[in-house]
Amino acid sequence: MLRPLSTLLSAALLLPGLCLAHNHGAGDTQAPPDESREQGAHEHGAARLDIALTGNTLELQIEGAAYNFVGFERAPEGAEEVARVEQARLLLNNASALYGWDAAAGCTAQSSRIEAALPEHSEAHDHDHEHEHEHEHEGHDHGHGSHSNWRSYHRFECSQPDALGAVEVRLFEHFPKLERIDYQLVTDTAQDGGRLAPGQSVIRLQP
Repeated sequence: MLRPLSTLLSAALLLPGLCLAHNHGAGDTQAPPDESREQGAHEHGAARLDIALTGNTLELQIEGAAYNFVGFERAPEGAEEVARVEQARLLLNNASALYGWDAAAGCTAQSSRIEAALPEHSEAHDHDHEHEHEHEHEGHDHGHGSHSNWRSYHRFECSQPDALGAVEVRLFEHFPKLERIDYQLVTDTAQDGGRLAPGQSVIRLQP
């Protein structure tokens, strides 16, 4: 359900990027996001995209379980998995790989950040593979801190924001384990929300 604009903006302040005046350091004392929002962000096969277009500033943040991007939520094992993690991190830090829009909008990248950590040691590695699934569920029972959630944030300044009619979301092309993306959009005059899927991945920003 789409939340009221004021509520969505308040939630945006809790995101690592969507409040640019906030300093998100190690001593940050912000209130945690609501539980339902956190659970939705961690669902395997699903991710959440927050978009804010205010004045000339365009901000986008994608969040989802590490599983959606690399296929696991433990320490990588072997060179192939290490390379897969590195490639996913590079893609999430590359806005042009993730999104596309009309060049007439004149959008210039200003800042970006990603949070893409995995455990340094996997308990499941010390046991038979038949027990891996059991360990994952045990981890989920210990609260959202046990999850490996990845976030990617990008901010742009657009010289012609009125030309920014739509955003093409390209994550499905790079991350085949993603099955859907739930998005929320806030602009100076409106709010919107919906669901994206492979083959249906364009968000209209203007009427």
